[in-house]
Amino acid sequence: YSKIANNYFLSMDCVDGKDAKLVLRKLFERRKMLPREFAVYIAMEAAKGLDYAHKRTTNAGAHLNIVHRDVSPSNILVSYSGEVKVADFGIVQASTVIETTTKGTLKGKIEYMSPEQAMGEDIDRRSDIFSIGIVMWEMLTGRRAFKSDNEIKTLDRVRNAEIEPVSLVNASVPARLSDIVRRCMEKDKADRYQDARELHADLMNFLYPATPDVVQQSL
Repeated sequence: YSKIANNYFLSMDCVDGKDAKLVLRKLFERRKMLPREFAVYIAMEAAKGLDYAHKRTTNAGAHLNIVHRDVSPSNILVSYSGEVKVADFGIVQASTVIETTTKGTLKGKIEYMSPEQAMGEDIDRRSDIFSIGIVMWEMLTGRRAFKSDNEIKTLDRVRNAEIEPVSLVNASVPARLSDIVRRCMEKDKADRYQDARELHADLMNFLYPATPDVVQQSL
C-alpha cells in the first residue's frame, strides 16, 4: 500500500506481456510445444516469487504463513522482456487474514489444487508447490494434467494425485526434470519439496550451464 497525504491506495505493477495460460493456448493452436528451457525458467521464477511470499513476516518478525491458493497458468505473467511474475493473491491465506470460508469449502481452480486443498483440509506452502508442479507438467507436455469431462471426476483425480510422469507423456523430457516435477506433485506433502527455494535451486541446477539472464532474453 502507498500513501499520498491522507489518502491510501494500492499500487500495482503493470506487466507488459501475457499470462502463461494464453501462451500455452497459442502454442497448442499452432501445434507447438513450449521450449523446455522456457518452461523450466518460468517455473523457476514463479518458485522464487512464491518463496518470497511464503517467507514474509510482520514488522515484529512474526511469520505471515502466506499461501497463494490459486497458482495456475492464468496467474503467472510473462512480460515481453522475459520477466515472470506471480499474480492475483486475491484468495491468499495468511495468519493475519480473518478467514470467512466455511471449513471444507474450496477456493481456487479445482484442477490446479493440491490433494489436501481439494479435500478441504488445512494447507501450507507445500500446497502451492504442488500447484507449481501441475503448471510445469502442463508446460512440458502441452496437455492438461487433471482436466476431465466433469468437475467431480477432476476433483477425484486431484485428490488421488492421479498423474503420469512427465517423461512418459513426453519422451523428450529428461528423467532428472521429470523427477523434479514428480517430487512437486507427491500426494503426501511430506514427500514434496518443503520449500519453494529448494525447488528453485533444483531447477536452476537443471538449467545450467544456461543462465537465467540468457534464457530471459531468449524468452
